[in-house]
Amino acid sequence: MRRLVLATSILGVVAVPQVLAATYLTASEFESKVVGKTLSSATKKGQPFTAKFASGGGGMFKLKNMDPVNISWSFSGYTMCWKVYGNKECNKIEQKGSKLNFIDAKTGKLNNSYAVK
Repeated sequence: MRRLVLATSILGVVAVPQVLAATYLTASEFESKVVGKTLSSATKKGQPFTAKFASGGGGMFKLKNMDPVNISWSFSGYTMCWKVYGNKECNKIEQKGSKLNFIDAKTGKLNNSYAVK
C-alpha cells in the first residue's frame, strides 16, 4: 500500500510517495491467531504438507503420505523460529487476509505462504 506524504520545500508543497511497512505478528498474536489451527501449504518441490503449532512451543508437521513429526518453535520480538526434521527456520509472520506469509527474518524473502483452517 502506498500513500502520499506532503512535504514542504523551497519550491512549495511536494507530494512524496511513502511505502507503509509490513505489520508482523507478535508472540501473543501468534498464540491467538495461529496456535491450534492447521496451516497448509506445499514444499518448494510441490509436496503438500500441514503444520499445527501447539501452545508452549511444540506441534506437529505432516508431509503428505508420511507420518507426522514433532516441531518446536519459539518467539523473540517479531521473529518466530521453528525446527522440523533438524532444520531451523526463522521468520517474521505477516497476515494477509486468510493467509499467513512466513518471511525470512534475515533476507526478507518469502519462505512460504499458508492457508489457515
